[in-house]
Amino acid sequence: MIIRAHIPARDGSMRVPNKNLKDFCGKPLIAWSILKCLAADVYDGVYVITDSKRIAKVAKEYGAEVIMQPPWQCQFGERGGSIAEAWFFYQLKKAGIPMDADSGFLCTTPLRKVNDYRRLVGKKLEVPQAQEIALSSRIVSLQLHEDNGDGTSRMILFDNTGKYMIPWAGSIHDVDYYVNNFCGGWHDIERFFETKDVQYMPKPVRPEDYPNKHIYYVEIEPWQWYDIDRLVDWEICEFWFKYKGLDKEV
Repeated sequence: MIIRAHIPARDGSMRVPNKNLKDFCGKPLIAWSILKCLAADVYDGVYVITDSKRIAKVAKEYGAEVIMQPPWQCQFGERGGSIAEAWFFYQLKKAGIPMDADSGFLCTTPLRKVNDYRRLVGKKLEVPQAQEIALSSRIVSLQLHEDNGDGTSRMILFDNTGKYMIPWAGSIHDVDYYVNNFCGGWHDIERFFETKDVQYMPKPVRPEDYPNKHIYYVEIEPWQWYDIDRLVDWEICEFWFKYKGLDKEV
């Protein structure tokens, strides 16, 4: 099974300026996700998807391959991550680079251990029929839906509104699952990027739209769940990163 990893990293940030390149425990924030992906030694390539030449330069310095994004793709707010992933798939397909499954990670969730990357891929190899596996913790905002024994979804993770799956800490999924359920097929991906027509852009998946296939999670500790959105999140993550010795892993 060919499994690749991608890290979306847009230029700028509203609440923590240039946070992807900001020094975090001695290295640019994005460097930690790249280095830990590489140290896990389970991926057939680690890619950074960005619209920034500065981020691209740093990503290459730390060992990632880079796929540049046109600026027009970075105007869709919270849907930007889905668009970056679709662009990643689109570019690899155009280049004839094979991939069966993809792991996606936000560099703004830096509290992953190297072994978490290995456990995520290990779960996929253990349960290859799983269409989505997420790193997650048993916190109050999640609802875990167990397998009911007839092949319908298992361990689906939603936020407390029941609307979205939450893969902030990282996830792995089949390429076909993403393409067919987030994008409506390769024809939609190609039409979106070739015509810039927003009716074909990747869309969030609602609970009722999930396919009748198993969706699993790999448990991480609650303190690993933090996503850096504000300055206070940054300070909390730096504390846990040093306290747990995550800066010594790579």
